[in-house]
Order: sequence, then C-alpha cells, then structure tokens
Amino acid sequence: MRTQILCAVAALTVTGCAPVQRGPDQDGSVSRVAAGPRQCFDIERVTSFRAGDGDRLYVRTRPGDVVYQLSGVGCRDLDFAIRLGLAPDGWSGRQVCVGDPVRVVNPSAPLGQTTCRVRIDRALSPTEVAALPGAQRP
Repeated sequence: MRTQILCAVAALTVTGCAPVQRGPDQDGSVSRVAAGPRQCFDIERVTSFRAGDGDRLYVRTRPGDVVYQLSGVGCRDLDFAIRLGLAPDGWSGRQVCVGDPVRVVNPSAPLGQTTCRVRIDRALSPTEVAALPGAQRP
C-alpha cells in the first residue's frame, strides 16, 4: 500500500512539470507551452511588482531576476499598492508556475484589504521587460 501511494505521488510530481496545451485564446488561436520544464517561481522570492495596463500585473522574482506577467479581473487599486501578497489558489505551497491561478492580496487598498484572482500568463524576455513603460516595469 505504501509503495502504491509513493508511486502515485511520484507520477503526479512528474506530470506537474509536463508541457501543457491551453485552451483557445481570446483570438481563437490555441497557445502551446514549449516542451521542457515549466516556468515557475517561489512566491516568497518576489522582490517587486507594478500594475500594468488593464488587468495586468508584473512581478519580479529572484533568482535570475525574471519578470512574470499576471492577469485577472477585478483587481482594484494595484497601481497605488504599497505591498502585495501572493498565494497559490486552491493548494498550499510556495511555488507557482505559468498557467496557475494565484490570489493577490492588497492589504493597503484605500477601503481596506482586497483579494482578487489572477493567472500567471508568462515570463517576459529581457527585451519585453525593457520595452515596458517605466511606470509598469517592476
């Protein structure tokens, strides 16, 4: 019995890193994540953030100084936030990956703490980060 449980846990761990295919994007095309390891980060390693256009949020993480784009609906007052908290949505742990849902907690919102759901869209290339307007670059 113990061996079966360990094998099941190992199988779930391996499939968690497998390439995935997302559903149709807003324009009807289907995006595919390239084969290879998923792009993930530890939520405790986020060093800075900035609100982007619309419902976008950009976070910078260590190690590697990688910037991730997150998007969601209903996240208010992020452009005035002094600090933010990120939490995996639906499971415990500290590591989240591209495609995962995440809760954003804004404890410094003008009318009190707010929480919203976002999805980690992608890691930006250094060129894409440099192309962001200064006010949106974390």
